[in-house]
Amino acid sequence: MTLTPRTSFADPGSTPILVAHAVSGDAPRWCDEFESGFRPAVVSICRVHTRQDAVQRVELGGLAAAILLADDHEIDGLSVLRTIRSIDAVLPCWLLMKNVTRHALQAALTLKATSVIEFPSAAAHVTSAVRKALIQNG
Repeated sequence: MTLTPRTSFADPGSTPILVAHAVSGDAPRWCDEFESGFRPAVVSICRVHTRQDAVQRVELGGLAAAILLADDHEIDGLSVLRTIRSIDAVLPCWLLMKNVTRHALQAALTLKATSVIEFPSAAAHVTSAVRKALIQNG
């Protein structure tokens, strides 16, 4: 096993939220806006760019939520969500997809996605939903 340094994971004493997104397109800018919506709150955004890194981070545990920006190339949201559910059945997960089809929506709800939102959407909307979920879950 090779250990890779993970500088983007949660800082001690903060509430970690996983954000899995592609490295190109609108996703990085959207993530910047999403992250800035939590300042100055004690939330750390753990950004990952591959399915493998997302799964590894969920396996470490301690996450408060996960945001999956699915682009079907770098991040297959349903596949990542399916794997997350095999590791953690209750982690709040928001799935943001460019083309929300009926099939994808049914699959995501079967996998108990907290919400399925068409991407791009207002980052402030998702920030507000995550903030409310964090407050409700303590």
